[in-house]
Amino acid sequence: MYYTQLAADVDVRTEWRSIKKFARALKDMVNLYVVRVTDEDKLPAGKLMYYPNLEIGNAKKKGEKVLKLDRDSKDVTKLVEQVGEVFDARYDPISSDSFQPIIMLNSQRDQKNTIYTMYRGKIPLAFKALTTHPVFFDGDEHYDDVTFIAIEEPDLSQMGGLSEEMLPIIGIIEKIDADF
Repeated sequence: MYYTQLAADVDVRTEWRSIKKFARALKDMVNLYVVRVTDEDKLPAGKLMYYPNLEIGNAKKKGEKVLKLDRDSKDVTKLVEQVGEVFDARYDPISSDSFQPIIMLNSQRDQKNTIYTMYRGKIPLAFKALTTHPVFFDGDEHYDDVTFIAIEEPDLSQMGGLSEEMLPIIGIIEKIDADF
């Protein structure tokens, strides 16, 4: 949420030149709102605030974070990374060695669709956003037919056909017939 004291008829880009670039970089994974405030509102004008995506009410307010914003910078990479660092996600981190057994347990025995990511460095914001999307998540936990796993440093020799250039990757393994 970006708070500004600009008048309603003034384009917010006069104050933060790259706001549209930032919004495009988020790719609809995070809602960005511009809130026009006055001194009487006692809200942080000129600041970009992040509120926890899985919280409501007072818990959301308590979890607010001020993101470091350089309004003159055209590079929004660091700002997107800040959002990724504070974005709440629900997934199980696993190792490359456990990928195949977990897929078989989840997809065959438990009859769940498994959505996974493999990456190096920071977990993709797109995957984090996917883990809490209302299609898969009811606000407290995932629906019964889906699970999310993440492998931070995949051993590519164990992942037939996967190359370094393909990372980060997000994929899905659908439920497998129990007699497979």
